[in-house]
Amino acid sequence: MITPENTDDDLWRLTEALEALPQKAPLFFENPSVFPHRMCEKSIREAIFAPQESVPFEKSLGRVCAAPTVSCPPAIPIVMSGERITKEDVELLRFYGINTIAVVKE
Repeated sequence: MITPENTDDDLWRLTEALEALPQKAPLFFENPSVFPHRMCEKSIREAIFAPQESVPFEKSLGRVCAAPTVSCPPAIPIVMSGERITKEDVELLRFYGINTIAVVKE
């Protein structure tokens, strides 16, 4: 995170590092309207306190998310606790390099 203590050199190094990152092709979904209409299978509290396990993202399709996976604040989670993981969610997990996700034990 940038603070008032950062120098101009710090910001230039950050800019150069970000510009050097490889760019991925954007993701396009057939039905982008699926994201605003999420259905929760459990409340956030129920999902977080339920028995859970960590599974590879490829095996998370159809499972209920127990705890969101984010790299660091203020990151936005792909799927929230209590939501069922969809095909689009799995593709986003793959795209962003998230290898495992906590799901509610079945």
